[in-house]
Amino acid sequence: MQDILINRAGSYMHAGTEFSGGNMTHLIYNDPSFEVTHDVFPKGTVGCFYTMDTEEFEFNYIIKGRLEIFDVKEKVLLSPGDTFCYQKLERNHLFKAIDDVELLSIRKTPCFGEFEESVTHLNEILFQLQNVDGDTLSHCERVKNLTMGIAYYLEFDQSQLLNLFYAAKFHDVGKARIPVEILLKPEKLTDDEYEVMKTHSRHTYEMILEYYGPEVAKIAFDHHERLDGKGYPQGLKGDEISLAARIICVADAYDAMVVTRPYRVGMTTKNALAELRRCQDIQFDSIVIDALEKYLLDLDKEIN
Repeated sequence: MQDILINRAGSYMHAGTEFSGGNMTHLIYNDPSFEVTHDVFPKGTVGCFYTMDTEEFEFNYIIKGRLEIFDVKEKVLLSPGDTFCYQKLERNHLFKAIDDVELLSIRKTPCFGEFEESVTHLNEILFQLQNVDGDTLSHCERVKNLTMGIAYYLEFDQSQLLNLFYAAKFHDVGKARIPVEILLKPEKLTDDEYEVMKTHSRHTYEMILEYYGPEVAKIAFDHHERLDGKGYPQGLKGDEISLAARIICVADAYDAMVVTRPYRVGMTTKNALAELRRCQDIQFDSIVIDALEKYLLDLDKEIN
């Protein structure tokens, strides 16, 4: 039919752009006035609907799964068949996929290409790292999810939420510039090797700076700092470390402890939290640990 545009099931204008952790966006249709996408979020994904300078309008229909939308004031749980829309958000809102979720999204202002360009390059680097070490991409996604959950319970500054999101998402991307023999060494690193490994923070800063600017890059740069000043790369202490960096620091350490590696079994949630508590106000911020514990408790309730 010449006057009707038909796309068969599974046929898209742009298929399968994977942004991270299994999140997929398929472009169904776009022209200068609007676009339609099919968005897929695996269970546990935490993301952000964020304020924009444009007069954006977006309509979403939930095809599959339950989606929780929340901000500092309230939570709303949506199910298949439910819809939500927004225009010119006054503040950022987080969302969490309670199940595997699929959305049909219609946007007044096409942004697929712009978003894809800003995210794809660093994601491709993480995918390459995943092929090398088997975990960096997955680790970054888990840390991003933990970070956004912590931010909710801390009532984190809404204007900075998107910066935190991208800093957590790409906090280890600089490891792509670390020699493989050091990155994958199963034994304890020598002092010289450890100094090389620590340079991944500087590499991360440089790589994020190009795409997201100095604020996002600085958050990621500082996530290995400690409250007692014994961290790296600058030896910052106390309030010299931003709350955003302190959040990622706790999320990063927790994930490192609970995930099983080839050379060790991961800790239980209880033991990992106990280890964070042992180091609170020395290495980690106690209020961030409090927020993590609340988030994990809520997560456990949802699972059970």
